[in-house]
Amino acid sequence: MPLCLYPPCLALLIGFAVPFVTVVGWADLAFVDKMTHLSPTTLLVSCCCCFVGLLYFLWHSWNFDRLQSLVPTRRRAFKCAITWSALLSYAGMMVWSAGLGYIKYQVGYTSVTGVSTIPTPFSLWPAQYQSVTPTLYYFLVGSFAMLLSIHIEETCFWIHLSTSIRGNTTHTWLSSIWFKCWVLGTCLGIGSLLGAVIPVQNNVQQMETNALLVGTLYSTVFTFTSLYVVIRFPALIETVRLQGGSQIVIARLRYQRRLTGYRMVSRVVFVVPFLTISIDGLTPHHDVGHNQFWTDLFIIVGLIGLFASTIISVFMFFPPSVAAPTVTLPPLLGISKPLPPLMSPQPILSPTKFPSLMPAELGVSTEMEQIKSYRSLVAPFATPPVSPTVPMSPVRPKTTSGSTIRTHHSTGKSDGHDDGPKVEDGGLSFGTQDGTGITGSTRTHTNASAYAWSLLAEHLRLPENAMGMMVEATENDQRGWQAARREAEHMLVPQNLRSESSHPTRLPPPTARLSGGITSHPASSLVS
Repeated sequence: MPLCLYPPCLALLIGFAVPFVTVVGWADLAFVDKMTHLSPTTLLVSCCCCFVGLLYFLWHSWNFDRLQSLVPTRRRAFKCAITWSALLSYAGMMVWSAGLGYIKYQVGYTSVTGVSTIPTPFSLWPAQYQSVTPTLYYFLVGSFAMLLSIHIEETCFWIHLSTSIRGNTTHTWLSSIWFKCWVLGTCLGIGSLLGAVIPVQNNVQQMETNALLVGTLYSTVFTFTSLYVVIRFPALIETVRLQGGSQIVIARLRYQRRLTGYRMVSRVVFVVPFLTISIDGLTPHHDVGHNQFWTDLFIIVGLIGLFASTIISVFMFFPPSVAAPTVTLPPLLGISKPLPPLMSPQPILSPTKFPSLMPAELGVSTEMEQIKSYRSLVAPFATPPVSPTVPMSPVRPKTTSGSTIRTHHSTGKSDGHDDGPKVEDGGLSFGTQDGTGITGSTRTHTNASAYAWSLLAEHLRLPENAMGMMVEATENDQRGWQAARREAEHMLVPQNLRSESSHPTRLPPPTARLSGGITSHPASSLVS
């Protein structure tokens, strides 16, 4: 069984085991009808941490895009739902800690003979406080449920994204198996949490123990799935680099990898103390729960981990803005400085007064041959072809010498492979059998590749023009690149030496259209 399937299976075992244990009564070993050990001070600290984290989340969202990420759209509906889940989880935990802390400050402390001065036990609370307390714990359960949903989504979405980038699937996120795993895991997690607290809602102490136990167990399982993501992240970065990812994309992926590692550590700091306290509640002696120092220490350390995880998640939801890359044609061709059109070099006259090209001009002529070559512009960005007959394949085709091609054309034979896309008479030919020049499998692969890059851009919160140059070249936007060729010829070649191809001609439509919500930007805008 693949390693990535172990965490969901363990989560299923937890989901079925905890409600069963609660029903049969094994959890009755917990501190029933004694006291709630959380002090009002720790609850106040919890409320402050959640409030500051929530406020920082909203403030950062406002500075990022004026809260537009909180407004659902057709394209960002799922991402918006996850963002709202994070906000509501922090808000729910803040309501729980603020309400319970207020009640504990109102009821005060009680001196117990032979023990110490402790927070007043729940059985001694006034009736109005006892009746409202179960509702507060449902806020805690809801917070754990939304955090659980976010943890599962992070792992499942990352696996789907890396699979799509590698080209191993053509499914969208909503139709993939990993989306179904997320839905199933979320439903089981919510059902487990409700099954752990509803049967004991008349016993607030037991309700608190079960909620903390199930919530922290799930958080522990899916926290360690982040370790799998961190380990596999370098392979994803290398795949993106080999497929022509720009430096901005690579840098953002490395940034995401570091933050994922930091967040995993902060979540470990959060779940270990809470898991210790919840397991202690199932023991007959409650060694930790009866010691106010250790109880407060574990709770405060866990809250620090939760607060750190919240801040890191904010930076992952709303990463630092990246300026759109300004790409000019001269650096693309290896020229240090652009040449204005009015200052283009003129032919140097030979002693015979006839215009002739000197060595400096021969270099420009060589560059013009590179500009006119379709492959010389596309190759630095395009994804290598999967097979000789599929233009968008991960394996480069076998090269064929010019003499061999002429021999094959003259004899009418073919060596069984196509050398990829070729520019012939201003058109793009793929050597396919239908009228459009693209086979069905090629079109499917092209659409899936464009969707994968669109998904990556959305996940990294990169502007579309940062991904547009790469996707545009990868998808063979012939019109844009021919416009770039004319612009380069206008800048580098004197008017009397320009070829007829530099004049505007009517071009056929691009052979591949981008899908997945990415807008294709003309390459002429990149060189302007």
